[in-house]
Amino acid sequence: MLHEKNMVKTGMVNHAVQLGFSADIEDASRKAVEKGGRVQQEKTGIGEYGFIAKVLDTEGNAIGLHSRT
Repeated sequence: MLHEKNMVKTGMVNHAVQLGFSADIEDASRKAVEKGGRVQQEKTGIGEYGFIAKVLDTEGNAIGLHSRT
């Protein structure tokens, strides 16, 4: 990221995006890898709330996935 005042590179800022899925998040994670991303956190159970996983896109942005099943 470039600082607008003096145009000095200060580092990358990543933003997380949360997505809810009715489909299988393992399939969504696999598709992210096929498109050049990577899995940061495999499908993990969160009790009665379902499951979560986290993938990174090709630019390093985190995408949180959630499914009830």
